[in-house]
Amino acid sequence: MVTIQPEAGAGGPARYAAILPVENDEWLVSLSGSRGANPTCANEDFEPFARRLRSPLAADLLARAEPLSDVIVTRATANRRHRYEHRRMPEGFLVLGDAACALNPVYGHGMSVAALGALALRDAAARAEGVGGPGFTRRAQRALAAPATAAWLLATGADIGLPGCRGRAPGAVDRIANRYVGRLVHTATGDHTVTRALTQVMTLRSGVGTLFGPRVLWAAARGPGRPALDGPPLPAAMADLLARDPLPGGPAPR
Repeated sequence: MVTIQPEAGAGGPARYAAILPVENDEWLVSLSGSRGANPTCANEDFEPFARRLRSPLAADLLARAEPLSDVIVTRATANRRHRYEHRRMPEGFLVLGDAACALNPVYGHGMSVAALGALALRDAAARAEGVGGPGFTRRAQRALAAPATAAWLLATGADIGLPGCRGRAPGAVDRIANRYVGRLVHTATGDHTVTRALTQVMTLRSGVGTLFGPRVLWAAARGPGRPALDGPPLPAAMADLLARDPLPGGPAPR
């Protein structure tokens, strides 16, 4: 997978790209932009939008690849959370998935949170030896809230700094945390321990506390242990495509 993230602290609207290999030697290409850099649904705007990212890689690939569908756009990027675990709910009524916590889809966490919530419900039912006992609903709703918390913090912590975002302004703790995460991202370019920790947290396989373990803290203080790469280590299919010339008169072979 290839992702292009906006430069941290650069100011102004943010633009992202993600290229994900799927079946039949095809790729799913997603481009996104925050308020002020909204992508359009026009096919002819897709590559020019990618050209405005901090790296030309996605645009260079698109210039040589055959589009297999029209551009599809969504504007549903709000983060919304309903804290049902703090309310008195009817026995036997539980809320999970997007109904409890809907996240900006650019981070790809919605289905993971729903699946982790289902596992939490399963485990809560196993501990209670059934779902019909008194107080089970309240305990289960609290268990369902736990997997959503990490994803919520990741999404809102990243989005709140974007121009035009509406929500609680970052406090001193938030600003310190964001600076620390920025340090981790920089360190991850040359340190496997931090790369693994960040990946585990960003994919919701580990809690946010993983980023504050002794080895990760020491690595963040030390900084990258290796020099930055000259370029991304692309898979062979992408490297081969980039070696071809763009075809301005029509789509290039995929």
